[in-house]
Amino acid sequence: MSRDDAAGAEFPGEVPEVVREDLAMTRGLLKSEEVACLLRVDVEWVRAHRVALGAVKLGDGPKAHLRFPREAVDAYLAARRVIGPGSSEPAAARKPRRPRRAAAPAPALRAAGERVIDW
Repeated sequence: MSRDDAAGAEFPGEVPEVVREDLAMTRGLLKSEEVACLLRVDVEWVRAHRVALGAVKLGDGPKAHLRFPREAVDAYLAARRVIGPGSSEPAAARKPRRPRRAAAPAPALRAAGERVIDW
Protein backbone atom coordinates (compact mmCIF):
# COMPACT_ATOMS: atom_id res chain seq x y z
CA MET A 1 0.00 0.00 0.00
CA SER A 2 1.49 3.37 -0.99
CA ARG A 3 1.42 6.48 1.17
CA ASP A 4 -1.26 8.04 -1.01
CA ASP A 5 -3.42 4.97 -0.58
CA ALA A 6 -2.86 5.04 3.18
CA ALA A 7 -3.76 8.73 3.30
CA GLY A 8 -6.88 8.08 1.26
CA ALA A 9 -7.94 5.26 3.58
CA GLU A 10 -8.47 7.78 6.39
CA PHE A 11 -11.29 9.50 4.48
CA PRO A 12 -14.50 7.90 3.28
CA GLY A 13 -14.90 7.98 -0.47
CA GLU A 14 -12.61 9.77 -2.91
CA VAL A 15 -9.99 12.17 -1.56
CA PRO A 16 -9.89 15.50 -3.41
CA GLU A 17 -6.58 16.38 -5.04
CA VAL A 18 -6.21 19.53 -2.90
CA VAL A 19 -6.43 17.44 0.26
CA ARG A 20 -3.91 14.93 -1.12
CA GLU A 21 -1.45 17.77 -1.80
CA ASP A 22 -1.94 19.13 1.73
CA LEU A 23 -1.36 15.68 3.20
CA ALA A 24 1.78 15.22 1.13
CA MET A 25 3.06 18.62 2.25
CA THR A 26 2.54 17.97 5.96
CA ARG A 27 4.17 14.54 5.96
CA GLY A 28 7.67 15.98 6.22
CA LEU A 29 6.83 18.58 8.86
CA LEU A 30 8.23 18.11 12.35
CA LYS A 31 7.14 19.61 15.66
CA SER A 32 9.56 21.66 17.76
CA GLU A 33 9.92 18.75 20.17
CA GLU A 34 10.75 16.34 17.34
CA VAL A 35 13.43 18.67 15.95
CA ALA A 36 14.87 19.10 19.46
CA CYS A 37 15.03 15.32 19.86
CA LEU A 38 16.58 14.91 16.42
CA LEU A 39 19.28 17.54 17.10
CA ARG A 40 19.61 16.62 20.79
CA VAL A 41 19.06 20.19 21.97
CA ASP A 42 16.46 21.94 24.13
CA VAL A 43 13.12 22.92 22.65
CA GLU A 44 13.94 26.54 23.56
CA TRP A 45 17.04 26.36 21.32
CA VAL A 46 14.91 25.12 18.42
CA ARG A 47 12.43 27.95 18.91
CA ALA A 48 15.22 30.51 19.17
CA HIS A 49 16.69 29.26 15.85
CA ARG A 50 13.33 28.84 14.10
CA VAL A 51 14.22 31.13 11.19
CA ALA A 52 17.51 29.35 10.45
CA LEU A 53 15.75 25.98 10.71
CA GLY A 54 13.08 27.04 8.19
CA ALA A 55 10.05 27.06 10.50
CA VAL A 56 6.56 27.27 9.07
CA LYS A 57 3.96 29.09 11.17
CA LEU A 58 0.56 27.42 11.19
CA GLY A 59 -1.96 30.15 11.88
CA ASP A 60 -1.89 33.89 12.40
CA GLY A 61 -2.11 34.29 16.15
CA PRO A 62 0.69 34.88 18.64
CA LYS A 63 0.53 31.25 19.75
CA ALA A 64 0.45 29.71 16.28
CA HIS A 65 2.05 26.28 16.02
CA LEU A 66 5.47 25.96 14.41
CA ARG A 67 6.42 23.12 12.10
CA PHE A 68 9.80 22.44 10.54
CA PRO A 69 10.25 20.82 7.11
CA ARG A 70 12.61 17.86 7.47
CA GLU A 71 14.47 18.99 4.34
CA ALA A 72 15.15 22.42 5.88
CA VAL A 73 16.51 20.86 9.09
CA ASP A 74 18.73 18.55 7.03
CA ALA A 75 19.96 21.54 4.97
CA TYR A 76 20.74 23.45 8.18
CA LEU A 77 22.87 20.53 9.38
CA ALA A 78 24.60 20.10 6.03
CA ALA A 79 25.54 23.79 5.89
CA ARG A 80 27.20 23.53 9.31
CA ARG A 81 29.12 20.32 8.75
CA VAL A 82 32.62 20.50 10.18
CA ILE A 83 35.27 19.97 7.53
CA GLY A 84 38.47 18.49 8.88
CA PRO A 85 42.01 18.74 7.48
CA GLY A 86 41.77 15.28 5.89
CA SER A 87 38.52 16.10 4.13
CA SER A 88 38.03 15.61 0.41
CA GLU A 89 36.20 18.96 0.22
CA PRO A 90 38.00 21.55 -1.91
CA ALA A 91 39.74 24.30 0.03
CA ALA A 92 37.57 26.92 -1.71
CA ALA A 93 34.48 25.45 -0.06
CA ARG A 94 35.93 26.01 3.41
CA LYS A 95 35.44 29.27 5.23
CA PRO A 96 38.70 31.26 5.17
CA ARG A 97 40.36 31.91 8.48
CA ARG A 98 40.61 35.45 9.73
CA PRO A 99 44.24 36.66 9.88
CA ARG A 100 45.69 37.21 13.32
CA ARG A 101 46.38 40.73 14.45
CA ALA A 102 49.99 41.64 15.09
CA ALA A 103 50.63 41.99 18.79
CA ALA A 104 51.29 45.57 19.87
CA PRO A 105 54.41 46.07 21.96
CA ALA A 106 53.72 46.12 25.66
CA PRO A 107 54.08 49.53 27.27
CA ALA A 108 57.13 49.99 29.48
CA LEU A 109 56.38 49.96 33.18
CA ARG A 110 58.20 52.37 35.45
CA ALA A 111 57.90 53.74 38.89
CA ALA A 112 57.03 57.39 39.32
CA GLY A 113 60.05 59.60 38.63
CA GLU A 114 62.21 56.86 37.03
CA ARG A 115 63.56 57.04 33.54
CA VAL A 116 62.93 54.19 31.15
CA ILE A 117 65.98 52.91 29.33
CA ASP A 118 65.16 51.35 25.99
CA TRP A 119 67.94 48.99 24.90
